[in-house]
Amino acid sequence: MSDIRTIGFIGIGNMGRPMAANLVRGGYAVVVYDLDGKRAEQVAKEIGATAAASLAEMGKQVDAVITMLPTGKEVRACLLEGEGGALANSLPKGALVIDMSSSDPVGSRATHADLAKRGGTA
Repeated sequence: MSDIRTIGFIGIGNMGRPMAANLVRGGYAVVVYDLDGKRAEQVAKEIGATAAASLAEMGKQVDAVITMLPTGKEVRACLLEGEGGALANSLPKGALVIDMSSSDPVGSRATHADLAKRGGTA
């Protein structure tokens, strides 16, 4: 996808929150998601982003997604398995997925291959 305007950010903890805030300051529209919806709403308000109520909702709003999660297991779950794979299924074709989590290379390659089958770019 050549024109990224809206970025989804999953993992708005100690590292992800300031990164998402920097994207907002850089002029991007940012949609944040957290399992704790109240936390997502709070962080969104604090940094000038929007909170998504679900991963499927996020996927419909963004051109790219950045994950900042503890391990590749959580990345795979939110991209491909969570809510029935709703995030990967709701992303536009060719959406960019950037994993900044502590993921192992083998697992990252497997997740990439599965996203590619659904039309994503990781």
